[in-house]
Amino acid sequence: MVHSSRSASCFSGIQRYICVAGQPWTFPVLTSDASRQDEEVCLLALKAISNFASAQDTVSAMVEHEIPLLLIRTIKRHLTSATILEVGIMVLADASRNPHVRDLVRIHNGISAIGDTISVHKTNPKVLDAAFYCLANLTVQSPDNIASIVESGCMGAVIDGMMKFSTAPSLVEAALATLNNVCRNGITERRHVADLNACHAMVEVLKPLVGQRSIGLAKSCLVAIATFAQCPENIDVLLDANALNLICTKVMVYRTDLDLVKVGISTIAIVATSCSDATLPALLETRCLATVLVIARANPYQDAIQAAILQLFTGLYSRFSNAHSQLLSTIRLMSIPVALSSMYCFPKNAMIASAAATLLTGVLTDQQVRGRLELIDIFPTVVRVAMEQIDNHDVVRLMLNLLAELMTLNVTSSAVEGSNMLDLVGYIITQPDTNPKSLESALALLSQIVTHGDSSELAVQMLAKPLFDIASNPETSRTATYPVLAAILGDLAQTTTGAEILLQLGFIDLQLKILAEESRHPMLVSIILESLRKLMRSSLKARADLKQKGAVRMVETLRFQHSAEARVSRAANDFLRDIESTALASKARTGYAKPIASTDGFKLPELDQNVRLFLVAGGVLVKHCKRALPRKMNVFVSPDLRFLVWRDPGNQKSKPRSFFLDNSDRVVAGRATPELQRQTMFYTPAAEPLAFAVFMKDGRTLNLEAHTPALRQQWVQALREIIRYRQDLAKLTTESKDNHSGNSLKDEDSTLLGGFNEI
Repeated sequence: MVHSSRSASCFSGIQRYICVAGQPWTFPVLTSDASRQDEEVCLLALKAISNFASAQDTVSAMVEHEIPLLLIRTIKRHLTSATILEVGIMVLADASRNPHVRDLVRIHNGISAIGDTISVHKTNPKVLDAAFYCLANLTVQSPDNIASIVESGCMGAVIDGMMKFSTAPSLVEAALATLNNVCRNGITERRHVADLNACHAMVEVLKPLVGQRSIGLAKSCLVAIATFAQCPENIDVLLDANALNLICTKVMVYRTDLDLVKVGISTIAIVATSCSDATLPALLETRCLATVLVIARANPYQDAIQAAILQLFTGLYSRFSNAHSQLLSTIRLMSIPVALSSMYCFPKNAMIASAAATLLTGVLTDQQVRGRLELIDIFPTVVRVAMEQIDNHDVVRLMLNLLAELMTLNVTSSAVEGSNMLDLVGYIITQPDTNPKSLESALALLSQIVTHGDSSELAVQMLAKPLFDIASNPETSRTATYPVLAAILGDLAQTTTGAEILLQLGFIDLQLKILAEESRHPMLVSIILESLRKLMRSSLKARADLKQKGAVRMVETLRFQHSAEARVSRAANDFLRDIESTALASKARTGYAKPIASTDGFKLPELDQNVRLFLVAGGVLVKHCKRALPRKMNVFVSPDLRFLVWRDPGNQKSKPRSFFLDNSDRVVAGRATPELQRQTMFYTPAAEPLAFAVFMKDGRTLNLEAHTPALRQQWVQALREIIRYRQDLAKLTTESKDNHSGNSLKDEDSTLLGGFNEI
């Protein structure tokens, strides 16, 4: 509290005075008739109690010997003695830090005694200081004491004393502490102090505060105003008193004190959240937002300040109605840099990440905001935060939902692939103990990615098998997750690679099994039928397998069973029509549709997950050239695993350079090229244990040098793996084409071609 050690320091020269028969808490002098006339004896007794009370372990002894009661009686008997009152009330104030003593003071009418003291000595700042300090301690987490103080009328005297002696820092701070504690108790008390003109008093106290010595008092005043503002009726009073502009001024004056800045911004945020709709335009006419943005720009790495600013903008954007559409758009546009900066600077702060994600998700309803976000590469920042918070399911779910909303923007495939969004989704869905809600959000995001046609091929390569493994789990079919999974797998099946992978994994058998087991659920039935329909539009073999396994009869039965369900009937009719249709056969033969070869006899190559993650993440290596000096380059593989890319990490405007991995031939460790062996007067050749080169089929080379032998070995092995992987893919594609060109179409195959769309 404000005066926590004042009684001990004021009387440091007074020794312990009374100890009767070894009992230091026996004070007959306070209860004797002589003490009423002999103020000096009474004062010495009070000072003795003060010295004993300065020790924290003596409060229980004071209670046991009813010292608080004796102090209250002494205060009542000596109402005209300022010296005795100052000492007695100060001792009582220190003792009132104990919750039990606070109750005793109220029970024995100590609050009314303090009120009488304030009335009698309203011109004595020392007595008022002690009285306000005592009230501040009595109101700490004590609703009963607060109610008693309000009923006694003490608050009016506290506010008047604060105004009258505004140049007495300790008195003002004690009064502000009392005011803050009372306002915290509830909205009734806030209205009560508003009627007593508390707002005007606090503003008048805050105005003249300047200099480092006033920081503590200014902070206390801002805290009291913030508590006072948590009542809608008080907002108009604050605006009329120009309190917000004054707060902005003090925030700028004391902007180096981060605690005060945080309190000031929190006060503005409380006003923005609590004010009425009619007051919002008046709020924007102040300098609040301009001040907040200046503070945000000056303190990007102060988490407490950024959290308070996010609280302000979240409160603002959610408060505006359609009647303030222009103001609403302005607020939402201003929210973008605030949220993005906070997420970028504090990816590991769960509170800031949650607030920023909530804010961005909310402002995405504004068309101007959507247009602005389409110009910003926001995906890497959001994905980075999600990866940093991967163990915090609530934050991850918020980030996934935000990414799903961002996917509704006009985004390019490079923005999606370059953000490692699929890596995030893949990590979540492959964890054995993934939170169900996080999995649900990840699947919703993946559905958005897959429907974004340019990104579906990469999604197939990375996630088709993990998704199928989840769908194959017997427990999954009984949850709400399976319909989403079935729909995503159906979307993946629309690509050539996706259809081949799913056929190898047994997608048809799984879907027919689920249809038989869960045939009572119309929504699930319709989704599965649609996914099978998409599969057979991409694969001749899928259509043949469906016929062979009795899918036609099963679908006819389901159509009859759900004849009253329009959705199921429509999906069944589309399925039966496509499986028997020959309308598109001529297009397939003339090249409008590409026949998909059977994958029998072929096994899709796989790239180790750790190798892929290492190469996509990349690292900084030294690149050697024929003429130029060796330079550090950021080297990595593109997310689609097709290009080896390098760029200058120190120049973000420089264009990246790359070559097609399918054109690569081999990787050789050591100084295998003239570039790595080149030596001039300016530099020595690359170190043999650190150097390696990537050779291309046309004779070109990429000459690199790692920082350690272990890192060189890791790069060499990873690049060899991906070159082998690309060569296996190319070989599989060639064999598949040869297989198609060497076989004539049978009559049944001719019929199956009718289900193709143009690819």
